[in-house]
Amino acid sequence: MRIDYSFLRLKDNLADALNMQDSPVTTHFYLNPIQLLPNKTYTQITNYYGGLSLTSDCEVYIVDTCDNVLADITDNVFLEEFVDNNGQNQVKFEIINLGRDFYRENVLIRFNQLSSDAVYWTNPIHITAYQSEKTVFFKYRNYDDFMGIGYTNANVWQSISISMYFDIPLDETETEDYFQISRNTTISSRALYKVFEQYAIEQINNFTYTRLNVLFKHNLIYLDDVRVTNKPVVPSSEREGQSNFFVTDVIIAKNYNDQSPYEFQIFDSGLVLSNFNPNGYYTTGTELTTVSFDANLDITINTGTIRIYNSSGTLQDTFTEVDMTVTDNNLTINTSLSYANDTYYVNVSEGLVSAIGIGNDAIIDNSTWTFELRNADYDSDDYNSIDYFTD
Repeated sequence: MRIDYSFLRLKDNLADALNMQDSPVTTHFYLNPIQLLPNKTYTQITNYYGGLSLTSDCEVYIVDTCDNVLADITDNVFLEEFVDNNGQNQVKFEIINLGRDFYRENVLIRFNQLSSDAVYWTNPIHITAYQSEKTVFFKYRNYDDFMGIGYTNANVWQSISISMYFDIPLDETETEDYFQISRNTTISSRALYKVFEQYAIEQINNFTYTRLNVLFKHNLIYLDDVRVTNKPVVPSSEREGQSNFFVTDVIIAKNYNDQSPYEFQIFDSGLVLSNFNPNGYYTTGTELTTVSFDANLDITINTGTIRIYNSSGTLQDTFTEVDMTVTDNNLTINTSLSYANDTYYVNVSEGLVSAIGIGNDAIIDNSTWTFELRNADYDSDDYNSIDYFTD
């Protein structure tokens, strides 16, 4: 059986999910070196032995170690199936802005596939902003399949947060000295400038230790958006008493000229506004009773404005969040607008609405959302008596 090196490894029963491969003499368990922050986005690729199927007909929950449901996060998780090079179905999933904080409680993520009644649990993790300053965010991938992970067909970056933090800089610059007899002077040759950063890991268990060392063997690694240029190895040490963790550190070389922030991958459309109303052409004298738009997700109102301008850029009307109502994915303003013949455009402020922690982009141009009032176009030449039956 191949080993699944996923940081969010899936098992089809709770007992296996809770098994972290700790020493059998452990009496004190530490389960949170993997810490998801409530306002971050994470992507993982399954490496489930024999394959698995998780489609859009899937509900996702945060549960405690007794499998009690703590939160429904279905709207925050986006999945896509793919077939790996072994011909097995696997899943890539993206977890976006969970917005929940469980402090130091050990929790799992549970996937319920409704169409097949299949259930899968991740390993225990922490989901909290507590001591987030002691976490780092990794984005990583390989050029081809690696350690059973199907990067070739999944074609996404993986990402995770780990409880570790920058501790001290290390300067291991190498120089070679020689003694010049004629001047009675010691001279150094050109220095080989080598600067590293040491990251402290106060508590790490076997499960996370193994996967972190696999992560550091990938082709492409970014730590807090900055490229890691070496292949560091996390050393192990003696366990602390009868616990399942030990203290260690890791030395990392980084290239600050190569930065790559995380971008959405499976949920790649962002929060999109559409179905604008009013839109198109209206005849002179038409009373516009509704201003509205739809979104691709269920939304909530924040603060902001919708403004209507004429073709000269003169502001006609301003609506704030107090004028608006939201039902599921629709925002509506009930009003009564009477405008002269002209072309009009509508602007929407950034973050007026949001979904799963993502605000809308601003509409600040004069072409995205427009409408026009004009006289009805009737031409007598359009009339032809043979168009009518008179017999």
